[in-house]
Amino acid sequence: MQVENIYTQAHQATTLVPSQMTQTLRSELPLNIDPTRQHLAYGLLQIPKLVSEMDSIQLVDKQRALVLMSQLLHDPQTIALAIKEKIIRILSNFLVSKDLVSRQKASECIALISRHHRGRLALLEANIIGQLGPLFKDENTLVKWHCSQIVLLLSAQKQGADQAMQAGLYSLLIQLLNGERMDLQASYLEIMRNMIRSAQPDVFPKLALETKSLDVLTDLASKSLTTQVVVGSCECIMMLCFYHELKAEAVQSNVISPLGLLLRHNKSEARAAAAGALMTISINCEAKKQMVREGHLDTLVSLLDDKNEVVLLNAIKAIENVAEDYRARFSLNMTVPKMEQLSRHVNENVGQAARNALGVINWRP
Repeated sequence: MQVENIYTQAHQATTLVPSQMTQTLRSELPLNIDPTRQHLAYGLLQIPKLVSEMDSIQLVDKQRALVLMSQLLHDPQTIALAIKEKIIRILSNFLVSKDLVSRQKASECIALISRHHRGRLALLEANIIGQLGPLFKDENTLVKWHCSQIVLLLSAQKQGADQAMQAGLYSLLIQLLNGERMDLQASYLEIMRNMIRSAQPDVFPKLALETKSLDVLTDLASKSLTTQVVVGSCECIMMLCFYHELKAEAVQSNVISPLGLLLRHNKSEARAAAAGALMTISINCEAKKQMVREGHLDTLVSLLDDKNEVVLLNAIKAIENVAEDYRARFSLNMTVPKMEQLSRHVNENVGQAARNALGVINWRP
């Protein structure tokens, strides 16, 4: 019975999704701190007292104040009071501390502040992202997790994405991506997606080529066992390939073949993301030829029976792009009845995409 329990626990450990893996992380509390006993001030004096203790000479006083503050910042009103007491400046000093507890709790406090709209504005004003970069290489996973959540929320805004780019986070995250845990990989990919979306068109293609982003993302998408990571990688590839330089690079780097295999993924989210990436790449003429040559067009046609409307929409648009190649156009004649059926789909976006694809397939010179 004991052996069976061990095998059951081992199996459960290998099937954790990223969010469950994150829940296994725990912070380190110093031995001389009892989290159940604290010297408190109440009401309006509570936050000023804790902030003043953070400036204490004694490390144990700083740790105690950080531990309690991390419990209080779940309340939006407390966040507002803490910002008024200039807590962000004090917390930013702890980010470079050699003490692990200080780094863990300071990054946790900033992560809690970033969940509040007023907190995000204050963090952007303080340019906290520029100070978080080195912590992505921290030896402690929990510190890195907190930092990723802070940057993820801040980079959803244009100002935050610009600050992340100026701090060199894109190059850093691409470099660290393959060696991280699944939950961190998923967060890094979301951050990168925010930066790609807000990037300057005249700067980003060169950066992506220098960092070999397509190679890294394709390798991650083809090898990862986590749907969230596969989807994130494919979505980043799709957004990168809006640039014509990266469409050409995708053909030269053989990005199409791994994406074609992902069209058969057992999760509809992964199929939709892979079809979306191929949709953007297939605007390139050489990409159309490669997809016909390697049989990926037939796989896209098989997705016309998919129940997921996002898969269906992306597959139809990818087929429309590839159909501009004359060899694909003739092979797609058999799909005309299916496309006509889809042109009457209840989802107007799917119906319009099917009508556009029919126009390309039926075109003759």
